Amino acid sequence: MRKVMLGGLLFAAVSVPLAAQQDGITNRVKGALDTKFIDAICPLKGGDFRVGSGKTYLKTAIEATVPEIQTRALNDGQRVIIDAITNSGQAKIAPAWYYLGRIYLQKGDVVGADSAFTRAEELAPPCKEDIGKYRYRVWA
Repeated sequence: MRKVMLGGLLFAAVSVPLAAQQDGITNRVKGALDTKFIDAICPLKGGDFRVGSGKTYLKTAIEATVPEIQTRALNDGQRVIIDAITNSGQAKIAPAWYYLGRIYLQKGDVVGADSAFTRAEELAPPCKEDIGKYRYRVWA
């Protein structure tokens, strides 16, 4: 019994700082990003209306000043783009992955952004420099 309680206390002591570190990383990532929407510099073609909607949600989130609106727009953008990728044949369309990566960045999800950007680069090699700028800003 004593070991269980001690283990629980140790877990709580370790997990709180890790959660706080994650929040700090998320806040730093968000702070390094634009406050005005900038469209892709590279040529992105294709994508159905869901991908376009995801891009619009991203723009809304970036330019919103109310945190609740930002959060809702990012969640909606993520939802519609993932729906487009998984249910509408957009898995081989670079704009879907590019804008999903940018949404993940705005949410502070560096791992999700990296995965989406990797896929976007595979589908649209000319976007490597544009994507690299986002990756660098987060890394730096």
